[in-house]
Amino acid sequence: MDWGALPLEALLEEDFVVLPLPFLAPADRCDRASAAEALKSRGRWQPEFPEFENDTMGRSFPRNKVSWLDDSEENLEEICKELVELAEVLTGITADLGFHGSGRTRIMAHTASTEEDKKQLALPAQGIKVQANTLQDRLVFRDQRKVCVLHIVGPGEGSLVLHRKGSDAPITCQDGLTVIFRHEVCDYSFEPAEGQYALQLWLLRDPLPGEVSQESGFDAQEATIEDALQSMVRKDGKVGPRFEKSQGFLAMGSHSCFGDFPEDFLPPSVKSKLKEAQKKRTALLPRIKSDPGLTTMTAKIQGFSWNPHLPPDSPSHCGARKRQIIPGTHFRNFYDRGDLPISILHGSVGGKITWKVDLERLDYHHFLPIFFEGLREKEDPYRFLAVTGTYDMLARGGPKILPVVPQLIIPMKTAMNTRDPVIICNILKVLQTLVLSADMVGEALVPYYRQLLPTFALYIGKNKNIGHMMDYAQRKRLNLGELIHETLEILEVHGGEDAFINIKYMIPTYESCVKA
Repeated sequence: MDWGALPLEALLEEDFVVLPLPFLAPADRCDRASAAEALKSRGRWQPEFPEFENDTMGRSFPRNKVSWLDDSEENLEEICKELVELAEVLTGITADLGFHGSGRTRIMAHTASTEEDKKQLALPAQGIKVQANTLQDRLVFRDQRKVCVLHIVGPGEGSLVLHRKGSDAPITCQDGLTVIFRHEVCDYSFEPAEGQYALQLWLLRDPLPGEVSQESGFDAQEATIEDALQSMVRKDGKVGPRFEKSQGFLAMGSHSCFGDFPEDFLPPSVKSKLKEAQKKRTALLPRIKSDPGLTTMTAKIQGFSWNPHLPPDSPSHCGARKRQIIPGTHFRNFYDRGDLPISILHGSVGGKITWKVDLERLDYHHFLPIFFEGLREKEDPYRFLAVTGTYDMLARGGPKILPVVPQLIIPMKTAMNTRDPVIICNILKVLQTLVLSADMVGEALVPYYRQLLPTFALYIGKNKNIGHMMDYAQRKRLNLGELIHETLEILEVHGGEDAFINIKYMIPTYESCVKA
């Protein structure tokens, strides 16, 4: 079909446009018949509750049912492909329609309910738990939907009525008919004929400043849940930020948002705790230990205690993998002062962040390195804000990310030098997202392999050796060795022709994943 011949001006003037031409040529009508048969053979569709589905079913939702198609449906591949191409064409005129949209929903099948389905829909929804995430997704969909594309599949003549502000527009639905309408200004009622289906998708506007971010935050929530789980599993209490502060790995933090209290106003018990934590933190600093040499006392002891039959003492551990002190971050200071344009939105579906400004207008040279520095935080809400904010900026940065890559090396190197496995796993996941977020980022990271890959070489063999047993925690992606292999493969694939030789120079045991 010639997409350039679409009467898109009618969509701007009349709020809807009807395309009578079928998607496929008449010679391929057999494929359309098989597509309708495939939809019919999906079996009994699970009826969904009308109070949650009225936005997708239209005003006639008590008589209809819907089902979201999988990414690849048999016998529907060509039709779905045409729908996606049409959605891409419509994305180019979203600015003329008054919104900026780059996303769309999946394809949904819409048909009439059977008598059994109607009885099921008429039953009260008692004892059925509705997930809070489902309700949240419905609300987001209702607010962000803009343009609906509805395509008819199957024989017969159904009825489609567009309810506009001034008057209704009735449309007779036949096989191959396509209707595009602005769902933000008009609703619809669809009554299909027997054996007739409608394939629909919606164009969504981009989230506005202050709206909840939906595409990120999973890793931050997983980290919070993992901390709570470890605190329940380990009864000794030697886990969590409080214990690590007592051991000196983490800084104690400020007494209040205005800074520390004067030392004279602190209770004696607090003074002793702070002094003990500072003492342990100082003991963790690297020191150079020299041999005292051969003195009179050592000569007397060693001269008569040496046994030639005993094996010599093995050298002490160098401590290359020993955990180091986690330096404080500027991210915490900026957030405490209110200099970051983010805040936490507390709700029943879990904490999410809201942005006070549009991400497209954000100064990435200033804010992205600050968020990367916050990735080594292990205490909430700083960790949650840093991780979620970083993923949001990488998802919406586009061409702004590439010029900032040199400024991100030092925060990532500092985080990996802490030798904390949890922080290193977090950095590896963010590094994978960074490489895949924009073009040429993988090639821009090649000159900095000597700063990033030494830590990879230390932990590339750190795997879970559990034999024939199954690792049920693999969904958490906390296996350091596997994460390093995944990251190296992504760096090689997206790093250009010089990526492998530079990786091989730093990690000699790495083997290429690209076929010669």
